[in-house]
Amino acid sequence: MFEEVTETRNRWRIFWPDVTDLHGANEAIRLGYGACFVLAALNVIVAALGPRTAFADAIVFAVLGLVLRRRSRTAAVIAVSLMSLNVIVSLTRMPFVGVITIILFICLLSSVRGAYAYRKMIRTDEGSAASTC
Repeated sequence: MFEEVTETRNRWRIFWPDVTDLHGANEAIRLGYGACFVLAALNVIVAALGPRTAFADAIVFAVLGLVLRRRSRTAAVIAVSLMSLNVIVSLTRMPFVGVITIILFICLLSSVRGAYAYRKMIRTDEGSAASTC
């Protein structure tokens, strides 16, 4: 009876939501496209202050964010892959990675989980709805 009241919510669930229902999957996807838009904004700032090639990264992450907003699994995987490459390249230049980079990477990983879980739940809901008709 009092489980909901006494249950403490883990604060790290913000970056790694439970994707066993549609709400959690949508929350994970929201984290991913939010991270893409943050990465795009950061790349615009870097491009304004330094090398102009960062504008291309900003455009790519902005487009990935827009496509991921439509719950695309492909966009989620591409965003994580590009972020992984960025982390590897930055590690070759400097021996450490920033906290913001780690948080954004975790958000993008969470979006992959959410996109795949969302598709799986939608397919099973459509299958169960078709079998009941």
